[in-house]
Amino acid sequence: MDYINIAPEQAQALLASGEITLVLDTRELHEWQAGHLDHSVVLPVPSGELEVAARLQQLAPARDQAVLVHCRSGVRSLRVMPQIAGYGFRKIYHLPGGILSWVQAGLPLVA
Repeated sequence: MDYINIAPEQAQALLASGEITLVLDTRELHEWQAGHLDHSVVLPVPSGELEVAARLQQLAPARDQAVLVHCRSGVRSLRVMPQIAGYGFRKIYHLPGGILSWVQAGLPLVA
């Protein structure tokens, strides 16, 4: 499966340029509500495979867009990568350190 690991600063630059237009946050809703990347949608991996599949089906019209996938630390987001690719998302970026690396880099969150 093809995805590209990128640093928070690279992700921010790609978001700012419009290269990445969709952010999939694989944390649970309460985690997302505490602070998230701008333009992110919740794809809660802990909710179970069927729920993830249903959410990906809803997002399928956006599969031609570049997407950034992250979680808290990179574990959950990495686990869901095969499903995202399986729904035809073609350009997938991954934030391996998750939102923790984003915050550590001093980048902004939306509450």
